[in-house]
Amino acid sequence: MKNVEREEVDEVLNIDVQTASLMSSLAREVEISIRFKHLEANRSSRDSRFTTVRYPISIYIGEAINDSKGNAIVPFTIEAKTDPDIANFTLSGDAHIRGPPEEIESWIVPDKDKAPKIWTKIYQESVAMLTIMAKFIDVPPPPPPSSSKE
Repeated sequence: MKNVEREEVDEVLNIDVQTASLMSSLAREVEISIRFKHLEANRSSRDSRFTTVRYPISIYIGEAINDSKGNAIVPFTIEAKTDPDIANFTLSGDAHIRGPPEEIESWIVPDKDKAPKIWTKIYQESVAMLTIMAKFIDVPPPPPPSSSKE
């Protein structure tokens, strides 16, 4: 049997797991952060022991607003109700986009028949938050976003 010495930790650096998952540097000079302002989860009195639960999700994205520094703020609201009817969720907040004006525009302007790229980022972060909320109220979580949404 091999003896292994234990190392002691001298210092713990500030680790903010939520912030790390919500912030990302997506392009050379673009930074996007999703900030939730309102989170609501309502669980019905029905039994939640279902093997399959669907999560129809509605996403409402507002018009981008320029802040005083030339960055964009995109308000959004997400509504999700489970099928069968076990719970419903409402999330709202803002997507903050910082970077050069032409890069910001590429994120908020639709590309032909496609939704703006910021839609995908809001969707991904909202599904992650829905998963946390569903576990908190003891409801099966939504499936993870598929990579085909990007």
